Amino acid sequence: MELRIPDEVLCPHGGSEKSSLRGSYLCVRIKKREKLRFVPSKKPLRGKWLFVKELFFMLDVIELEEKVQNFVEERGFNLVDFQVASLGRAHTYKLFLERLNGEPADLNDCTWLSPMVEAFLEAQGVYEENSVLEVSSPGLDRAIKKDKDFERYSGRNVRVTVFSEGRKLSIVGRLKGIVDGNVAIYGTDFKGKLLDTPGVRVENEVLFVPRELVERVRLKPEI
Repeated sequence: MELRIPDEVLCPHGGSEKSSLRGSYLCVRIKKREKLRFVPSKKPLRGKWLFVKELFFMLDVIELEEKVQNFVEERGFNLVDFQVASLGRAHTYKLFLERLNGEPADLNDCTWLSPMVEAFLEAQGVYEENSVLEVSSPGLDRAIKKDKDFERYSGRNVRVTVFSEGRKLSIVGRLKGIVDGNVAIYGTDFKGKLLDTPGVRVENEVLFVPRELVERVRLKPEI
């Protein structure tokens, strides 16, 4: 689906944004053409270079996520999750949004916000040729990342992905919340290598996992 952007873009929830993209087209998924960038070609340094490059990239993503959160919040939305996937020189930016009242963003919301986010990322110098932007609602298995969301969804079933001895383990339980820097989950079937991970413990049928070991927490849809 493609929409023409008028001179004045009206927000679905009131207010307006002056469009700097007049005359262009938008869709929820935006892709740009490839642009060549310099990459060091000395083979002995290639591995180290890529490691350092990716390390700085991850640090940049954390800072960028905060900026994107502020940007969408000013326009009436909450950033539920922010993902950046990298394939060669191409970056895909995925934003999962909900309205500030907690309702999931709909197609009109995503379509309205997409060109603004694209322009914002371009202004940050991170959205270049061959980049892709995807804006959508969180879905039934939405991510839980912020403290307020751990409180909001306390008592709901969740799937937690944990780093343990260089491996990823997935566990399911009922969310208790954040307790002393730990993700706390109710359950009775916690066993295996996870319990051998330093810092992980079980007390009164509640599993406590240090937050730094948790890669992701998602709602488990109740069918």
